[in-house]
Amino acid sequence: MSAGPVMMSRSHDRDVMAGPSRIASLAPEPAACTAEDRTRCRREDVQKAQDALPLKTVIKVSVQPRSLVIHNPFEQERISVVSVYVSSPKTKVLTAAGKTVKAQISAVWDGATAMSPDTYQVSFVARLPPLGLAVYQLVEGEAVESVKADYTLFTRGRNNKVLSDGLFHFNELDNIVTDLTIENSYLKLWFSQNSGLLEQIKLKKMERFITTINSMMLYITLLTFPRSSTESWPLLSPYVSEPPIVRVTRGDIFSEVVCYFNHVTHTVRLYSVQGLEGQSPELTNIVDIRGEFNREIVMRITSDVNSQNKFYSDLNGFQIQPRQTLSKLPLQANVYPMCTMAYIQDEGSRLTLLTAQSLGIASLRSGQLEVFMDRRLMQDDNRGLGQGLQDNKITFNLFRLLLEKRTGVDERRCSDTDNDPDRCSVAVWSLESCHSDRSPATNDAGNQGKHRGEEKKSVSFPSLLSHVTSSFLNHPVISMAVLSDFGAPPLLDAFSPLQSSMPCDMHLVNLRTIQAKVCFFMSRKNLLFSK
Repeated sequence: MSAGPVMMSRSHDRDVMAGPSRIASLAPEPAACTAEDRTRCRREDVQKAQDALPLKTVIKVSVQPRSLVIHNPFEQERISVVSVYVSSPKTKVLTAAGKTVKAQISAVWDGATAMSPDTYQVSFVARLPPLGLAVYQLVEGEAVESVKADYTLFTRGRNNKVLSDGLFHFNELDNIVTDLTIENSYLKLWFSQNSGLLEQIKLKKMERFITTINSMMLYITLLTFPRSSTESWPLLSPYVSEPPIVRVTRGDIFSEVVCYFNHVTHTVRLYSVQGLEGQSPELTNIVDIRGEFNREIVMRITSDVNSQNKFYSDLNGFQIQPRQTLSKLPLQANVYPMCTMAYIQDEGSRLTLLTAQSLGIASLRSGQLEVFMDRRLMQDDNRGLGQGLQDNKITFNLFRLLLEKRTGVDERRCSDTDNDPDRCSVAVWSLESCHSDRSPATNDAGNQGKHRGEEKKSVSFPSLLSHVTSSFLNHPVISMAVLSDFGAPPLLDAFSPLQSSMPCDMHLVNLRTIQAKVCFFMSRKNLLFSK
């Protein structure tokens, strides 16, 4: 069975992570490097330190084509949206054969209203072979396929004015007075008029809406003194913040809603593409809790899914286990690790939260999921920590929220005391179905024949769609820009080491070369890296 990298920190290719204040130019290599030692391609995101957010490099485009090599580290063919920073708003994307590709030109923001005057983002859909490379070209010039995004900014009574160079269409409003929605061919999302957060999801082929209220909460750590020792107890407190500035982006490749709170920058992005990336919204949080004391910040998702105080989370990415919330236990005893995913479900639907990093998860009430994103303590928590937590950094969290239709199961009949396995039909696709001819790109978590009901077992299974989405989330594509001053023969159009995609329940272990610290040399030491 496949297992994602659950305990390893990794850099995800996301444009929201870097504004102009965190942008690095694609500079030439140091003079100490000889021509033989130079690498031909350079990753377009650079992480200066282990605890620092990645820096997005700006690719300088001109009338001469600039090659962009995109690597798919996964064993299946994928269609993914690739976003890179460029130096010109007049940029068109070409395939290796010279065919123009549909692209979206967006602004790069440093904060809620400040736009970079010389940096832009180009997004396009790339088709990538399994474990292979695809080559695209960036050229400066006008193209009907390159469409600029439109922006709507809700200032909430503030005097913040957008600092723009006039290239993009802006609509500045004071408050949200009409329905705020974004949609694609699979989903339609509604957002709150007060907070700008996600409020409702509709899977277009389902007959009913799923009310999914997203909110930010704070847990206040209270100090008590039982038995002459200091112990910390969490107490829930609403996240008090002035109405956030909300920015809405609409484009042909993706649309998004960004909310700027005091400690969190929350983004919900919906891709307008066919396939896996278009079937679930992408949620990102940039959390900065350094100005708080004895606080834990939580993202709470409240839905009308009748989960009956039961939810499921994975165990180190290998298996899904049911979790039962017990009221007789303190709050912290009902928090479990979430390495790759967690979900709640009822007879008709399943709501899955997929994560790209390991975090704590809880479901304190029916239909709820709470994700503990960061905490700051000024003293020991008396549970083995041994010190306070005062070395907080700005952290980036990446999620996907997947809504699936669930058929073929009766929760009332599939009880823990039911000894008849034929009375309960399985509610989700197990990994056995990944060899079938049915495409995984469908929001249907059921109707897979009669097997032993998962409600009777001590483990549960993700749907095939959820499994593949989690794998793609934890293995993002890698974009590499070819150095402009590198004199070499032209690149190949593509590289495909496999004739076809591998089965989805097989995962390779590769031998990765450790990069030296000086001058981009490749070290002679190797590291066995399990993906």
